[in-house]
Amino acid sequence: MKKAEVAALICDLPIKDRRIYGALVAAADAGRPAPTCDDLLEVSGYSAVSSTVGAVQRLEQRGLIEVRRYQRSRQIMIVESGLWTSRPLNTAPHWRERPREVPTPSPVAVKARDPDVSAEILKWASSRGVSLSEALADLVYVGWKVEMERG
Repeated sequence: MKKAEVAALICDLPIKDRRIYGALVAAADAGRPAPTCDDLLEVSGYSAVSSTVGAVQRLEQRGLIEVRRYQRSRQIMIVESGLWTSRPLNTAPHWRERPREVPTPSPVAVKARDPDVSAEILKWASSRGVSLSEALADLVYVGWKVEMERG
């Protein structure tokens, strides 16, 4: 995309969306994580988190950014520069992206089967900022994906 095209797309945006775009560009340029919705709320001047979500979607629809969505975070590429924000720690796929046929074990069943392993998984989940249930779903999904790739 040429600079003139980008400038025209940005110029059409509401000022609050331009502020969000600027924050995303700054994060990608510096190699930082994508700003959270709360960060974007503060930068933009919007009064609701849903407005920042809508702004990111508008930027994506206009072709100014690409978004990789994960369970608790996202990674954003600025199309003009090709630069990405840094990769988040938790790259578990968003629940909407997980195949329905992949079951999630119950935390109670995992604890009953092996309390020591359950404690290790809980510690790992806490370090990533997710619940035990989400961590188990992530582990099952990753294991399922590996098995499917093996064929």
